[in-house]
Amino acid sequence: MKKRLLKAALAVILILCFAVSFASCGSTSPTLPDAESMDGDIDGTDIEWSYDEDDKTLTIEGTGEIPDCDAPEDVWWYAARHNIEEIEISKGITAIGDYAFYYTPELTKIEIPESVTSIGELSFAFCSSLTALELPEGLVSIGDSCFEACTSIEGIFVPSSVTELGSRAFALCSAMEEAIIMAQISELGEQTFMNCSSLDKLCFNQTVKEMSVADDAFEGASIDFEDAEFTASLTGDATLTVTYEYENGETAAETYTEQLKYGESFSLPSPTIEGYKATPLTVSGIVSSFDTQITVTYVSEEAQTEAESETEEQTEEAPAEADKGTNVGNIIAIVILVVVIVAIVVLAVLMMRSDKKNNSGTRTNNSNQKKK
Repeated sequence: MKKRLLKAALAVILILCFAVSFASCGSTSPTLPDAESMDGDIDGTDIEWSYDEDDKTLTIEGTGEIPDCDAPEDVWWYAARHNIEEIEISKGITAIGDYAFYYTPELTKIEIPESVTSIGELSFAFCSSLTALELPEGLVSIGDSCFEACTSIEGIFVPSSVTELGSRAFALCSAMEEAIIMAQISELGEQTFMNCSSLDKLCFNQTVKEMSVADDAFEGASIDFEDAEFTASLTGDATLTVTYEYENGETAAETYTEQLKYGESFSLPSPTIEGYKATPLTVSGIVSSFDTQITVTYVSEEAQTEAESETEEQTEEAPAEADKGTNVGNIIAIVILVVVIVAIVVLAVLMMRSDKKNNSGTRTNNSNQKKK
């Protein structure tokens, strides 16, 4: 009985000690290995593709349609999908098929040429790092769940050329704040904007004011069709305003104003002022509001140098603190390991003594019985 208790105690100590050891050492999230550069062509088409591991870019060239796929694993660049950060598509491509870029989680930028008229089902679903997307004029069809769960997209402009907008097209786009839908559609399908919890600006062309809207088109969204604005514009004219200020709020340069299209990209270098550094040096992005306002701040180069020096000092100190934490964790793990070993030795000695005692008692009993 005593032997069984000792074994049970040993097992409990081992389990507890190893659990504490792993907790002390900490854990790291698994990382996917980088995909190697690869290339190929799409059978039955004049389309070629290549993935460059250095700049994480997928390039698709040729003419015609990227065919539909029945499942994500059927996509030609499937092995690289976790590593792709940018996609470049040549002007000859006319359609993007089903599942083409499904779950490409690191994708941040894609250039869709004006030649594309159709984007298939689930083509960009679960592209969680995609923050902005410019849909081309001439696009006609957007498939079901096309941009579902693109959780970083902050705004979308759907051009007036679109006549088909699929169900759940923008479902679960939780960061989307603005949706400007100039599409000439006859209905808004099921769960189109489901759980778009940040959506606070919704605008349609007035020609679709009487269209059919599914009961759950805005299920879980922070806005409904009744809250939408309507405009006579089909082009989505927008105004970009850039103001230039010193840190104290005084004007540093003349305000810049430009008329753009909603969803149009822009890049504007900040004026140079001697003795000062502009932040940002270049104003760039995509127009995601009918009234886009940006402020550029000018900081004296002397103050900027001091701030950078402080940042460098903090950066140098940070690794030391991290190393200190790591060393402490390692020391704790070693101490616990030593305790485990000592516990095992002590328990082993106790068990050996117990066995000897039992054997001695057994021999004594046997001897007494023989004498009798």
